[in-house]
Amino acid sequence: MKFILVLLILLISSFAFSANYPYEKKIERGLYDFSVQGGAISSVYGVRLSRDSGASVVFPDNAIIKHCWLDVITVPDSAADGTTISLGIASKVDIVTAIAEASVVNTQNLIPLNTAATSVKLAADNALKAYVIGEALTSGKFYVYCEYVLGD
Repeated sequence: MKFILVLLILLISSFAFSANYPYEKKIERGLYDFSVQGGAISSVYGVRLSRDSGASVVFPDNAIIKHCWLDVITVPDSAADGTTISLGIASKVDIVTAIAEASVVNTQNLIPLNTAATSVKLAADNALKAYVIGEALTSGKFYVYCEYVLGD
């Protein structure tokens, strides 16, 4: 009987904790893959990064992006090494301002962890995009991970 009572108390307290802590961290992962999305210059509209399912990564209104980083599978490349890539959600450069293709390296921090000055709060639903600038890419594959919470 005591065991059931303790179990019931633990169950109720876990629900109470969940109800009082709705601001859990979430992580989205977006993929840029040359073999799927191509490498055309996209300095104006950008290329939407996709989930594993193929759907675009879209962050909800009031999301506060706290930290982003790269997982590079294949370093992006172009014919004359003249490409820069920027990543953004609300703007073209709010995740990272144009970095040279050769500088796109594994586990690179894009928004440093827990720095308010570089956090991004969205005022509407927005997609994670890559912008190819200067010269078309001929290869490349990388994941962008973004950690966020939902604000008010």
